Amino acid sequence: MKFLLHLFFFTFLVTHGSSETFMDPFRYCSNTTISPNSNFFSNLNTLSSYLSSNSSRKFYHKSSVPPVYAHFQCRGDLNATACHQCVATATSNSSQQYCPLSVEAIIWFDDCFFRYSNRSFFSIVAEQPSMILINLQEIGEEKSSFDQIVGSALNDTVVKASSRKGDLKFATKEASFGNETVYTLAQCTGDLSNSNCRKCLSNATRRFPDCCSGKKGGRILFPSCSVRYELYPFYESVSPSSVSPPPASVPPPTVSSPPAFFPPTTAPSPPASILAPPPTLSSPAPSTAAPQLLSGNLAATVALVMAIFVGSYFP
Repeated sequence: MKFLLHLFFFTFLVTHGSSETFMDPFRYCSNTTISPNSNFFSNLNTLSSYLSSNSSRKFYHKSSVPPVYAHFQCRGDLNATACHQCVATATSNSSQQYCPLSVEAIIWFDDCFFRYSNRSFFSIVAEQPSMILINLQEIGEEKSSFDQIVGSALNDTVVKASSRKGDLKFATKEASFGNETVYTLAQCTGDLSNSNCRKCLSNATRRFPDCCSGKKGGRILFPSCSVRYELYPFYESVSPSSVSPPPASVPPPTVSSPPAFFPPTTAPSPPASILAPPPTLSSPAPSTAAPQLLSGNLAATVALVMAIFVGSYFP
């Protein structure tokens, strides 16, 4: 498989506190598009609304009305209200603002994730397209010991996240580094088995030595899982046992039949891929409210480098 590599260097101000709007997300958009008058587009909008309504009760949910397949995943520490707000923003803007009329898309927010396609991807480990986000600030002379502490903490989160029962495969861990605290997080989408979750997270963490050695923060985003570490708290403490089981889901919506011209899901033609531009940080996505994105009172300027690998087909 051939990959296109795009590097974007940018700096932005991260404020540790609540926010009234969501920033534009990182995203993948296929360049195969659909008509706004198609059954697919109508079904996608109906399915998106259905998933948004379920986000107030679930941290993960999937649904499909062929040829539309979609799911969302909220970060495991969010409460139901924060999960709903993030998913509502992602689903309501995905096919019009973020990825206009794209037949496949992945929308990554800090708090949640939304993916849809014209072919089923449920329970399949997907590692492309991927994103690598790096804090360019160096840790200093103690690079080797810092990398060991980060690696050990990340490995522990991978083991814990991939051992969870149910669809909340999420774990965090803090580790001490001198006077600093290293915060780590690992999470898989709820459709993966424990073994596939472990495989996805392990492959993600293997990227860190090459991209992030000695850096004060880094994040790997795959379609099926994500791992991250920082020197500031970017999640809330949560015990998986404290998360109440969701009530039974309402049945999926009734939508129109798919048009005949969409490729069959058993043997799809690999669509060409394009990369949506990096977020426009000065123009946040519309939202009436947002959950607390980061805790603490300190404001820090974080430099990031984003390396995005887009495959020749959407896995």
